[in-house]
Amino acid sequence: MNSIVARLVDVLRQKDAERSRSTQVRIGPSEMGGCRRRIWYRLNGVVGGNETIALPAIMGTAIHTAIESAFAGTEGIELEVELAVGSIVGHVDLIDTKAGAIWDWKTTTKASLGYFPSVQQIAQVQVYGYLAKENGYDVKTVGLVAIPRDGDENDIQVYEADYDERIALDTIDRAHEVAGYFEPPAPEKEPQFCEKYCQFFDTCGGKQATTAEADLITDIDVDVALHRYVELNAQNKAITAELDGIKRVLDGSSGITTDGIKLKWTEVAGRTSVDEAEIIRQIGFVPKKNGSPYFRMNVSDTR
Repeated sequence: MNSIVARLVDVLRQKDAERSRSTQVRIGPSEMGGCRRRIWYRLNGVVGGNETIALPAIMGTAIHTAIESAFAGTEGIELEVELAVGSIVGHVDLIDTKAGAIWDWKTTTKASLGYFPSVQQIAQVQVYGYLAKENGYDVKTVGLVAIPRDGDENDIQVYEADYDERIALDTIDRAHEVAGYFEPPAPEKEPQFCEKYCQFFDTCGGKQATTAEADLITDIDVDVALHRYVELNAQNKAITAELDGIKRVLDGSSGITTDGIKLKWTEVAGRTSVDEAEIIRQIGFVPKKNGSPYFRMNVSDTR
């Protein structure tokens, strides 16, 4: 690693380690809906030795700080609110007291937006709603804002839902259940999801599937989410096919309906691409640069 890069990463890691969330020992709302084995390790004081990738989280902190600075002084807006109920402590990014809304910022990448929001993220923001409610706030809705580090304002995605105490309490009960285990539960994530992002990977190693039975999904949250995904994906394919058929009917037509729906066709320039053949002719090869790897989800319905 280049010396200046090593120094940069080192000072960023040290600064991040000083933050209250980094030094927090108790289980926070962001972890409650996640891997049960990770929760067990945290609750039982296991010291993870796996050095995880830190830069995305550090960049996320910087974005949070910029947002906090931008909202500072806005009437009806409370920022970085620490809330506690018993041993549960959470840090809510923004509370809109006028709207009764809880908001949490999530920094991500454009490639990962297709997985937003996750079940864990939804559980987290509902627990934030519970903490706020129990501390005297009028909570009507909870929401998540996904901000891609490699995108622009047009790529930001928003999830908003009514506050649901049932989800919050189920998530808290889930963590309390794990606290009662005498041994850590089985790993829930594949190794490629854990190796760079979980400090306990050196102890755990992730889910090791050796038999067909080891691949069986027993997590009810994952099971429900997967069935819902298959259902919505089928609906999406049907809608897309219908829309394509309608476009064929509309092809070449233009005008406006009696109730004001306007149809107009405009010519759009074709996509500009690199002429690789010409580059090879001039310099003999095409320079290539690999982007950051990402995970692609593959779902098949074998029923």
